[in-house]
Amino acid sequence: MHEHDKIAQRLGMLLTRLYSGEKLHLSDLATEYNVTVRTLQRDFNQRLSYLPIEHRNQQYWLDPGFLNHKNDGKLRKLAEQLGITDLFPRASEHRLGQLLDRDTPSLFAIKGFDAQSTGSLSHQLPVLEQAMTHHLQCWLITKDQRKQLFSPYQLVNYKGSWHLVGVNEGRLQAYPLSHIALVELSQQTFTRDALIARQMHIPAD
Repeated sequence: MHEHDKIAQRLGMLLTRLYSGEKLHLSDLATEYNVTVRTLQRDFNQRLSYLPIEHRNQQYWLDPGFLNHKNDGKLRKLAEQLGITDLFPRASEHRLGQLLDRDTPSLFAIKGFDAQSTGSLSHQLPVLEQAMTHHLQCWLITKDQRKQLFSPYQLVNYKGSWHLVGVNEGRLQAYPLSHIALVELSQQTFTRDALIARQMHIPAD
C-alpha cells in the first residue's frame, strides 16, 4: 500500500472514531496504527484541523457540541467542504452520517484521495488567513522568483493539492501552494467581485 493510501485510511478511521464520540490517546493510537506520536499529532493538528478537535494530556476528542444531532447542518457543510456531497444521489445528512457512524455498517466507502503534503499549507496559512479575513492584497513570490499582487478569495483542495484562488489584474486565477515560495501582506485592501464570489459560493462584500 502506498504511503498516501495509508494516510488516507488512517485519517478515515480516526474521523470515524472521533465522530462516534470516542476519546483517543496518542500512545494507544501509535501502537494500533504502527506510527509515531509525532505523526499522529500531525494528523490531528494539520490534516484534521478543519474539525473542532479538543485535546488534553495527549488525548483527543471532538467538540461534543459538534456531535449534537441538532447540528446536522454542520455535517452537510463539512461534506460540502470535503467535496463529497455530489457523490451521492440526493445526498442527505442520513447518508452522509453513515460514513461516520461506526455502529452502523456503512453502505458507502470513499477511496483514492491522493493527499499532498500539508507543509506548504501550514507554512503559508497564518498569512493567508489574515489576508482573506481582512481582505488584504498580498504579494505572491513564486519559486521561480516571480512576484505579483494578488487578491486572495479562498483556499481550495483539488485532488489532494491545495490552491490559492483569487484575482490578479481582474482575472480569476488559481495558484498551487506548492509553487509559492513566500506570501507577504500588503496594506492595500480589496473588494470581492460579486459575480466571482457567487461562482465560488462564498459571500460577496
